[in-house]
Amino acid sequence: MIVDLNYYQDIKYLAFMSVNSNKSKYWADEELGSDLFKLNKSKIDKSTPNEVKRIIEESLSWIENDGLAKSIEVSAKANGKNEIDWTIEMLKPNNETELIKGVWQGV
Repeated sequence: MIVDLNYYQDIKYLAFMSVNSNKSKYWADEELGSDLFKLNKSKIDKSTPNEVKRIIEESLSWIENDGLAKSIEVSAKANGKNEIDWTIEMLKPNNETELIKGVWQGV
């Protein structure tokens, strides 16, 4: 995927779009998005934070591959019985760090 950052004011937008869009449902690019929607209605267990982390990493890989970020680190941890808190730390080409946080909610 080729993205011209001149059209985007904030790399956070690209990250949120990638994480929160259903993969294969975006008309302009079938590869954009994540499979987090497949976890909807899933009960949270010990493996869920790792699965959320893996899915988010996969959805953001194009950003690093296209050179829009030097590195991307994702963490995810359970927050109670129904939520997974996730954090993305992106090192941008200008060596600034962007911190992005979100919550995935299960059943």
